[in-house]
Amino acid sequence: MTRWGGSLLLVALLAAGFLLVGLGAENWGGPPRRDVEIAGRIPATVFMPGQPPPGHPAIGFTLPRPAGQRPPVVVIAHGHSADREMMSPIARSLARAGYAVLAFDIAGHGASRTPFSVTPFASEPDRLRADLKAVVDWLGAYPYVDGKRVLLMGHSLGAALVMDFASRDPRPVATVALSGSVNPALAGPLRPRNALFLVAAGDAQPIHEETMGTARQLAGVTPEEGRTYGDPGAGQAVRRSLVPGTDHMTVLYSDTAFREAVAWMDTSAGNPARRPPGLDDPRLALSAWYLPCVLVLMAGLGFAAGRAA
Repeated sequence: MTRWGGSLLLVALLAAGFLLVGLGAENWGGPPRRDVEIAGRIPATVFMPGQPPPGHPAIGFTLPRPAGQRPPVVVIAHGHSADREMMSPIARSLARAGYAVLAFDIAGHGASRTPFSVTPFASEPDRLRADLKAVVDWLGAYPYVDGKRVLLMGHSLGAALVMDFASRDPRPVATVALSGSVNPALAGPLRPRNALFLVAAGDAQPIHEETMGTARQLAGVTPEEGRTYGDPGAGQAVRRSLVPGTDHMTVLYSDTAFREAVAWMDTSAGNPARRPPGLDDPRLALSAWYLPCVLVLMAGLGFAAGRAA
């Protein structure tokens, strides 16, 4: 290996080390949060707005019951073959934006010990509905949050789940379906309150068609992209928006999608008007730099191994 190549490899190694330390610090820091298990079967993480008390770690926080108005809470349901950790950038950013958040693992995913089929919502929908009901019930008795201001957000499979649940349970004040294959024929007897459909430009055609069908059903007309129909104050609002430059996965890391979701939830939860914040998770930027460093290291080590052979 040349002197220039060795220097580049050393720089990449040092940079990767510093970035790894930074990632670890950010992962252990961030908003206060704790892991819980609901109903003896549903692993979840609760995130709270604000900072942990002095001298207390962010993880496993213990806080006194909040004085005054408690924060609204967002329940986050992940997609198929994912887990709640994949949704943590959104969860952390929502906590920094003033929301309490509960992200849970759907049965058969993440830390869940409950077996499930490969097509959970199609084959065993009642179990998913029961789990989400258990989560919302649990929040109703949780002293840190306002159990009367529950909002739902789901991605992909989770989007179908939360929209279906909102058509059966009147408690969610808003539902955000993120790149979800949502059945136009909602089976529940209720109209989901304040339904927002965010669709990635690169989503599969069935997702575009099904979200359009569901939005049309709720709005009573074929909706224009980015236009709100109905009164949010009455819980009757419907909106479908296309998120440019994203696909089914990258939409999770879109500032555009996050800002629109926060604006929608602020209105639905009765929060004061503000400019919606963007995603706020420093781990994303650190990860973006970490990957090139690792690639340079791998290339350099491969080159060195080849020369040695």
